Amino acid sequence: MKKTVLTSLMLMVLVSMVMTGCKTETPTDVVNSYFSSIKKSDTKEAKKLIKDTISEEVLNEETQVSSTNDDSSDKSYKAESESLDESLKMYLTKMDAKVLSENVKDDKATVKVQLKAPNYSNLLLEVMEESIADTFNGKEVKQSDVEKSLEEKIKNSESETRSGQINLTKKDNEWTIVSDADITNLLLGEADETESVMYTK
Repeated sequence: MKKTVLTSLMLMVLVSMVMTGCKTETPTDVVNSYFSSIKKSDTKEAKKLIKDTISEEVLNEETQVSSTNDDSSDKSYKAESESLDESLKMYLTKMDAKVLSENVKDDKATVKVQLKAPNYSNLLLEVMEESIADTFNGKEVKQSDVEKSLEEKIKNSESETRSGQINLTKKDNEWTIVSDADITNLLLGEADETESVMYTK
């Protein structure tokens, strides 16, 4: 009798453990985990998450102030693309996100998020304008100079509060964040092109 009771109790514990282990993350869980990971931007997981949700073209091409067609330039660009930009890593550590709501419909979901962070796009635009001005004035502009300037601006910048949404899809019972303009604009902010000489007609 005691053996039967003990066996039953063990089975109940095992079933409970299995159910807990198989618990499916909600879209909100995934988004919270995402922001928690990318804020620790020195980890491989954070780099992978960023590259999965924001294209390397967006992350890298805008900080390229000059280009040539030789092999050394191509190799240099590829090397820079393989790692997360130092300025972006600094930026991510200043980011604070809060989930406002979640809407799930079948295998698609939308999570609205409030984000406090500097406007990375505006800061990058400022650096690019300064670099272009220096180039026109005959000054040689190096990639390292651009990086240093951007890092300094991020370090001394104030955060803004912006809201946006993150879209997710469900496959094999797992939610995945969609790489699109919504998450790019939310994470990096939208550049104020009206005040930029680069966009003046």
